[in-house]
Amino acid sequence: MTQRRLVGAGGSVILALLMLLMIAGSGSAATRRFTDPNDSPGLDIHRVRVSYADWLRVRVRYDGPIRVGQTYGIWIDTRPRHPGPEYYFGFIPWSEVGNLQRVSGFGDMTRTNTKCQKVDGGVNEDERIIGFDVAGTCLRDPKRIRISVQFQRPNGRNADWAPAFRRFYPWVPRY
Repeated sequence: MTQRRLVGAGGSVILALLMLLMIAGSGSAATRRFTDPNDSPGLDIHRVRVSYADWLRVRVRYDGPIRVGQTYGIWIDTRPRHPGPEYYFGFIPWSEVGNLQRVSGFGDMTRTNTKCQKVDGGVNEDERIIGFDVAGTCLRDPKRIRISVQFQRPNGRNADWAPAFRRFYPWVPRY
């Protein structure tokens, strides 16, 4: 009886180790973490985490209340030789998730919706985190990306930019 328990326990440990190795190998992504100064009273971006593998995943830690009508967006640069963003993805909490849009640069008012439906965004108010997820295929699978984060007040005025107004964080390679 004791021998069976030891074999069962040993098998469980080996199975658990194999599962951990599979999870670590398949879910890996290049991840960069950035901090942002406390520079915007009322609604301030503190930290940004960017992970990029099959999906671009951006998590933004913020401070301040979320109000109806505020817009949270990321500008995405995919082409190192073309300065400026090629995509914008923004949404208003508690409403329909926004669309991924093609842009010709920051402030492009003639944004064109893409046909890609593999995007998602959301808010975790308890953790104070805004999340953005975009499939790499929606971005034409670039080898690396860089982003800029923009929070806007309900009246459309900027609340905060990270890292700064119309600036990007460093490149994050695709894992």
